[in-house]
Amino acid sequence: MMSQLVNTSNGQTLANFVEVASTFAQRNKGLLGRETLDSNRTLWIHKCPSIHTFFMKFRLDVIFVDRNLKVTSVHRDVGPWRLIFYGGWGAKDVFEFTAGALSNREVQPGDQLNVID
Repeated sequence: MMSQLVNTSNGQTLANFVEVASTFAQRNKGLLGRETLDSNRTLWIHKCPSIHTFFMKFRLDVIFVDRNLKVTSVHRDVGPWRLIFYGGWGAKDVFEFTAGALSNREVQPGDQLNVID
C-alpha cells in the first residue's frame, strides 16, 4: 500500500511513500545498514522522541511530531555520529528523510502533517 505524507498546513506533499517502523526491532534498526533513501520516501518511526545517527551511511532531514502529527521540530542535513536527544516539546514520533529531501518543501514547527493512504 502506498501512503503519502502531506503538510496540511500548506498542502505540500513531503513524501510519496511512507515506510512505517512500529515494532521494537523495526524502530531499533531504523535506517541503519542502508546506503541511501529515495528523496520521495520517508521512514516514520513510532515512539521515537529522540534519534542518533551512529553508524549511518548518509545524512538525514528529520521531522519530529507529537501524537497528533503536529510538527515539534525540524532538523536538516543531520550528519552521521550525531544525537538529537530532544525532538521538541511533546515529540512522540519522527519522520526521517535523506538529506536535501526537504530543501524544496516548506515545513516548520506548528505545521500539521497527515499520512494519507
